[in-house]
Amino acid sequence: RGLVSDTSREVRMTAISILSEDPDRNLDLVRKWVQSADPEVRCIATQSLHLAVKLKAILPLLKKLVVDPDTDVHWAAASVLYDIYDRSPKEVLEVGKIMAAYEDQDVRWAAAMSFCEHVFADGGEQVFSLMRQWSKSDDAYLRWTLAHSLRFVLPDKTVVLLRNLMKHDDTQVRRRVMWQIWDKFSSFTNPHLAIELLHVGFQDPEPAVRQMARDAVEALGLEPEALQPQPRRGDRSLPKIPVDPAPPPPFGDVS
Repeated sequence: RGLVSDTSREVRMTAISILSEDPDRNLDLVRKWVQSADPEVRCIATQSLHLAVKLKAILPLLKKLVVDPDTDVHWAAASVLYDIYDRSPKEVLEVGKIMAAYEDQDVRWAAAMSFCEHVFADGGEQVFSLMRQWSKSDDAYLRWTLAHSLRFVLPDKTVVLLRNLMKHDDTQVRRRVMWQIWDKFSSFTNPHLAIELLHVGFQDPEPAVRQMARDAVEALGLEPEALQPQPRRGDRSLPKIPVDPAPPPPFGDVS
């Protein structure tokens, strides 16, 4: 422990890293380090929190760390949340929601990419129920995070979520829905469900949303007639899709 006060920064950081690997035994120090003015110290202490046996002791720390202003710290905290999720799902989701509804977009990116999209992909009916709640939420930040957390969810399961998200006034979110359909179109069991959503995008009041829908349709090689609403019953022929349609823009480029 004496080395954490060494005159050499390298020695101090090494000592902090080693001691942080036993957060239960060194909880007093860890609590001090996660509040340090030095972001590197906060990050080092955060990275080992998943090793704690007593989660009740570290969850209060994570509530603050997930919205830490330092990028490395809140991304590390998001990873810790996923690592401990199986041990205490309800409590960890509550902390994850703090991230998902935070005003700083980079914090929400961390929530989406390091926590939510993995939990949502692996989750059962209770998690999907939570996703439905988020899709109808009045919190625009929560809806944004949900829209950016669907990459690994089975496309057919996302339809009801995407429909709900298209009803809100967030241009970024509605544009993201068009991206999601473009990216996962070939994986829909029933492509007509995706086409119906693209049709909604074509009628969107915002040019950016309409453009994303047009780009998707063009890249997917859909005929204009395919965007016409299809009957709910009876035989419906599947649209002809190119074997290798053009991919959508990179994931992180569509905020």
